[in-house]
Amino acid sequence: MLFHFPRSEVEVAFYMMYLVLISAAFKRVSQLEGIIPALETSHALAYLEKLCPTLPNGTKVVVNCSGRGDKDVQTAMKYLKI
Repeated sequence: MLFHFPRSEVEVAFYMMYLVLISAAFKRVSQLEGIIPALETSHALAYLEKLCPTLPNGTKVVVNCSGRGDKDVQTAMKYLKI
């Protein structure tokens, strides 16, 4: 799930992402940036690919790539088929 504050800090939306999208985001960041993202970050990046096309041009988005993905490698291999 991902927290999204679309209009104010009071309004909260929750989103569920499919494992295939999370897996693709996990792999993409690993390949393009040379880092292993935490699974929480992979969820956010997967949702970001759906969110960005709906935003006006020039909108800035910040994603906190916190955590250590190296701790998630075994889980990613098992559940994300990596």
